[in-house]
Amino acid sequence: MYLITLISSALVGASIYFLCRYYNRKAANRLNEVLDKLSKGDTSETLELEKQGNFVSVAQNINKVISNLRSAARFSEEIGSGNFTINYESASETDSLGQSLAGMLNRLQEVSEQDKVRRWSTEGLAHFSEIFRSSTDDLIALSRTIIVELVNYMNVNQGGFFIFNDDDPEEPILELTACYAYSRSKYMEKNIPVGDGLIGQAYLEKETIYMTEVPQYYTEITSGLGEATPSSILIVPLKINEQVEGVIEIAAFEDFKPYQIEFVEKLAESIAATITAVKTNAKTRKLLIQSQEQAERMRLQEEEMRQKNEELETSQEELKSQKIQLETILKESKTQEASLTSLINNTTDLIVTIDTKYDIQIFNEAFEKYYSPESDESETVAFGVNILQFYPDNYKIAFQNDFDKALKGERFHVQRKMISKGSFFIYDIYYSPIESETGEITGVAVYSKEVTEYIKKNEEIRRTQQEIAQQAQQLSHNKEAVNRSGVATVEFDMDGYVLDANEAFLKIMKYDDLDEILGESHEIFMPPQQLNSKVYKNFWNRLRNGESSSAQYERITKTGETVWLAGSYNVVTEVNGRAIMVIQVGFDVTETVELIYKTMHQGQQLQMAQNEAKKQVDELHLQKAKQEAIVNALADGIIQFDARGNVEYCNRASETLLNIQKENIIGQSIQNFLPITVALVSAKHSKICIVYSDGQQIEWEQDQQIQIPTQHDESISINLSLKENILGDQTIYTVFLQNGALQKASS
Repeated sequence: MYLITLISSALVGASIYFLCRYYNRKAANRLNEVLDKLSKGDTSETLELEKQGNFVSVAQNINKVISNLRSAARFSEEIGSGNFTINYESASETDSLGQSLAGMLNRLQEVSEQDKVRRWSTEGLAHFSEIFRSSTDDLIALSRTIIVELVNYMNVNQGGFFIFNDDDPEEPILELTACYAYSRSKYMEKNIPVGDGLIGQAYLEKETIYMTEVPQYYTEITSGLGEATPSSILIVPLKINEQVEGVIEIAAFEDFKPYQIEFVEKLAESIAATITAVKTNAKTRKLLIQSQEQAERMRLQEEEMRQKNEELETSQEELKSQKIQLETILKESKTQEASLTSLINNTTDLIVTIDTKYDIQIFNEAFEKYYSPESDESETVAFGVNILQFYPDNYKIAFQNDFDKALKGERFHVQRKMISKGSFFIYDIYYSPIESETGEITGVAVYSKEVTEYIKKNEEIRRTQQEIAQQAQQLSHNKEAVNRSGVATVEFDMDGYVLDANEAFLKIMKYDDLDEILGESHEIFMPPQQLNSKVYKNFWNRLRNGESSSAQYERITKTGETVWLAGSYNVVTEVNGRAIMVIQVGFDVTETVELIYKTMHQGQQLQMAQNEAKKQVDELHLQKAKQEAIVNALADGIIQFDARGNVEYCNRASETLLNIQKENIIGQSIQNFLPITVALVSAKHSKICIVYSDGQQIEWEQDQQIQIPTQHDESISINLSLKENILGDQTIYTVFLQNGALQKASS
């Protein structure tokens, strides 16, 4: 502004000169005084001259300049104080200063409006964040608070809050939990099936719907003054991580601005996260109540189970005696395969091992007898026969699934009800994967024990144990209830380090105090042979991916004893789905598992002996394969034939030289491929002759060179040498073939 004042003063300077020259000096001095102040930014004085003519006209123009500068100064002061509503009128269409000030005002108004929008959105999100932090676990009350605050904050007419309800999984709905219109809460019952109407469409498509052409009677809410259809409808899904928890619908008599729509969409994410947290808390409370009730039932059932276990001891004495006898026999049979075969046949239990293709490798007489064919047309049990053909059609898929599960590294047992030759039997079937020295799974050992009578006597206690195991898995989020129930619990972070454990767990694992294991790795409870296994690594990988696991787990106590815990590993996640910890819940089933695995021990001892035998056979095959690989790598051809001239072996080099495939030469006469004759002289010796092109035959006594025709009516020179080997009562002749051209080049 000061610069403009100086410029204006300079423009008027010419007038001073003119006035000083043609008019009186007093007027010129007065004019110079006013302009001097104007050049310093002082616009407080104007010119008041009495003269007529051109001098008065100049004075008037100078006064106009001063007036314009005063207006510009007042305008700048208003702008500086934040008043962007002031108007400024230019002196004329060519007033560049006025137009610049008007342009500056427009830009400042735009910036002010944008800042106002940002401040409105920021304050709104902060306001609702405070509501979310102080929210209760009551979804209805929370939804009413949110819709009331949202309608009032956005200054709209009405709004509805719908929450997704899947209590009926077959017919999920969007339930209207809160409605607010014309400054009053409305109480309405309205359920919208998923996919119906605009609300259902917004839920399925997970996208915002904005309408400015609203059909008449679209809304049902009215004010006390009458009905009116809104001008615009905004429907926003409450979405977080692609999971929609509900829908918000708001209506207004004016169109929604883009920043208002963006604000509601951002707010919807926070609302969805809050709903998810509230639902999770509700489920946790429900599980807590259930766990407390189940803990009480488990205490009563535990006593009943102890009594029934005592009844089992009598029926298990005979089984224990048989196990002791089998263990003694197994120890004596480790050094002799014949004794091992006798041992596995000295039981009525079914024992069989298969490879990865389900082909039988080892079986005992009980298995062979059980699956003996009922007709001559059926195939008998034998090595290399596919085991699936011996099972009835209605059992094949189940057994194949069991085999596949064991081939993946899992050790487990199932119970099957089967009919064999018209009789009904129940079998406990134990599956154990067979691993090579490198840890590769090469097959499955299957041990089947007929427990029909045993099951009939103990069916009730088995149901009780199953119920207890199911109930134990549900005690994952309530430490206090679990401690009272006597079930062991221990918490780990996602790297497997101990965070907490209850007294039951410490007692089972022989620890006196929690500090002994706090911060220690899960590996201290693991058998050493399992620590580096793929199964153990995959176990923790699945937990880190959020997959819970339930089974019977083998663990090692502080004193080095083996215990078995039946229960589950449960993954705890945050609202956003991130896994934060693992809780193991279980109870001690060591006595039951040891009873089962002592029975399986005999099958494992059998498998060890068979594995050793198989290893020796595999080494022989490997040695043969290595030798054959070496021979095939030679540049010279090698062909072996017997005393009658029948080819028994040829390497790859001989196939190339003779231009013939191996399968077309094995078993054929050597005379079909080389110009030689073989005449049997005695049982162990033959006369070998070379046949020349002129038909002359000469007995082969030294290295020979012959011509072999090629595919292009040409021939190559082949150097032949013969060696005779007597192996027992057989004579084997070996012909070495070398390309004459290659030999010459080598020389």
